[in-house]
Amino acid sequence: MKNFFLFALLFISSLIFAQEFPFPVSGELNQIELKIENISISDTKTVVTLSVVNQMESGAWYCADENIYLYSKESDKRYYITGKENIPTCPEKHEFKSVGEELRFKLIFPSIKYSGTRIDLIEDCNNSCFYFKDIILDNKLNSDIHLFDLALGQYQSGNKNLAAVNFERVIKEIPDNPTHVYGFAYSYLYKIAQESGNQKKADAWKSSFLNSSLPNKEYYLKNF
Repeated sequence: MKNFFLFALLFISSLIFAQEFPFPVSGELNQIELKIENISISDTKTVVTLSVVNQMESGAWYCADENIYLYSKESDKRYYITGKENIPTCPEKHEFKSVGEELRFKLIFPSIKYSGTRIDLIEDCNNSCFYFKDIILDNKLNSDIHLFDLALGQYQSGNKNLAAVNFERVIKEIPDNPTHVYGFAYSYLYKIAQESGNQKKADAWKSSFLNSSLPNKEYYLKNF
């Protein structure tokens, strides 16, 4: 009997446990004011948390169509929405009261636990429909992309020393499925060293890049 209850507890825990992907990066999207805050995937469901901030003085509203789905390219399968939280279904709508007001809501789908590391979120409707394509379900990649964006902003604002520190953090551990940020991080480290008058250090970064496991090196060499 004791073993039975232990098995039941482990089984229930496996259903409750979920993989969390906070602020996943999308390869392409069409509504910059709409953001994915989190994707939670358990054995029983997938929950996508989004937020939208009103930018209009008056007359702004938002709703979600009844035809929304997640699409996995790896399994070539669609997972249609099964529920919503805090968002009306069109043609009903949430009316914003002020500029800067944020609406946070959840879309619920079947579990996509074994559907790969890239998905699309598609609102299939006729007017002002949103989409997010190539959403990355890999926290390491997402973290490095966000860090690269931070470093790039620092570089562009003239804070090159801090940018170099963060570019180095990006390339500290290159995963097996790297995105574009790793090659570009090397190229910016090369540029920063060169712009500071340290050609020896710049050459060392270029050599490190050439000896790395990154693919498509010819493409990134154009930026050195």
